[in-house]
Amino acid sequence: MSDQSHDIPFRTVIASDPRHDASHPLSRVEDRKSVFLGCLTHAKTAEDVNDFVSLVRQAYPDATHVTFAAVLAHGSAAHMSDDGEPSGTAGKQILNILRVKRVTDCVLTVTRYFGGTKLGAGGLVRNYSSTAAQAIDAAQLAVEETEDQFEVVVSYAQQEMFDHVVRQRQARVTNRVWAATVTSTVAVPHEQTAQFLTQIDNTFAGSIHPHHRGSIEVEVPLSQKG
Repeated sequence: MSDQSHDIPFRTVIASDPRHDASHPLSRVEDRKSVFLGCLTHAKTAEDVNDFVSLVRQAYPDATHVTFAAVLAHGSAAHMSDDGEPSGTAGKQILNILRVKRVTDCVLTVTRYFGGTKLGAGGLVRNYSSTAAQAIDAAQLAVEETEDQFEVVVSYAQQEMFDHVVRQRQARVTNRVWAATVTSTVAVPHEQTAQFLTQIDNTFAGSIHPHHRGSIEVEVPLSQKG
């Protein structure tokens, strides 16, 4: 049987979302008076991971444990810590959830306040996994996509038809200058680039020549992916 999780593209935490900081837990689980708080943020480097864990410790100075896992570099690197919990009951469980849900370039902490009753290995595994999963489900996630940037010059008479092509190819105009002609900077999803260029060529009978100005990586919120 194949692992269907690998059919899901990597998603990443939207860096600009203000809820993704140390003082805003995205999930809360309580079990026999022990409280587990899940925090999740964007991270690109091991230094980012360490900085965020330090911020969580500062935000919850009286917590019993601050455990975490991180997945970086498009899933190729991982970090985790049980922070004093029995080996394999915390950090490994958080990491498993990140991998199953295909979330990358992020760090997820689960902070525990001990409630006075030992939960056993099974209880810890269940609660750390659940807190991590709920935090991811509550987060603002995006897919990272490549956009090709083109500068295109058209006449005023051609501009409406050009905009029609832009819409059909799911592209977006990022800048436009109106002068003797109309000069547009257009961001085209990489998978649409070949069709965009072909459609421009066919629509304007080879009279329009888009100039490639490079490529960029952008975050596309899952809410916009339909």
